[in-house]
Amino acid sequence: ISVTRVETTGDLRYAKVWLSVLGELNEKEGLTVIVAEHHLEAALPYAKKFVLMNHGEIIVSGTPEEVMRRMYTEHIYEEAIPDMYKAQLELEQVGMTFEKQKPRSFIPLRKEERKMLELSHVTFRYAEGLPDVLKDISLSFDKGEFVAITGRNGCGKTTVTRLLTGLEKAVSGQILYHGKDVTREEPSERSR
Repeated sequence: ISVTRVETTGDLRYAKVWLSVLGELNEKEGLTVIVAEHHLEAALPYAKKFVLMNHGEIIVSGTPEEVMRRMYTEHIYEEAIPDMYKAQLELEQVGMTFEKQKPRSFIPLRKEERKMLELSHVTFRYAEGLPDVLKDISLSFDKGEFVAITGRNGCGKTTVTRLLTGLEKAVSGQILYHGKDVTREEPSERSR
């Protein structure tokens, strides 16, 4: 499993290169990839699931198409939607349709084998008395999935990845790895 924050210092080209490497590992090796990335355009070719966050809460989670459509129709973080996708949605409004791209291949797993990592009702704050950074977050990640957690700066993307890796500890809720509660485990214990 790879949980990472793609630090691109605003460089879309670097994000695309880094995500293409992770995408190849995901496709060829079945590596589960969870990235925190605000360049939606860079993650689109690889992510099978997008999670849009705002102010420490999950706004929508689903396929890239479902998330982009909701962002567009509800005017949420619209500036991040790639121009080509906006144009497609605008043309659909006047009756044009588009052939859907065939999804990337993956090895189907039995339902009980799919869920690999889960955040269940997780709340996080940096210190007692400070406001919650994440509020009752529940997410699951399937084995072999490529997930892009996206949203504006400061929305909680990196905090989610730090909780998943054990670099931060939840105030409440559980983090489960293959059904085992790893919420209080140190990063070294989780990496085994």
